[in-house]
Amino acid sequence: MEKRIKADLMDGLNSCMRVLVTLIGRNIKPSCIQMDKNELVLCIEENNIEDAFLNLSKLQDVEVSYK
Repeated sequence: MEKRIKADLMDGLNSCMRVLVTLIGRNIKPSCIQMDKNELVLCIEENNIEDAFLNLSKLQDVEVSYK
């Protein structure tokens, strides 16, 4: 089952690239990526959601939440 992580990007596309590089570095591959202005929504497998959330929370220009 998948969950969604919502990331509010303070630096637009630059923040988006940092998010994706962080996930790829952890070998987490989102099954869907949606971006609207400064908001990024990622679909992540449930077994990777905590790892993804913790690593994205460390980024200074991104605020994350998940459902």
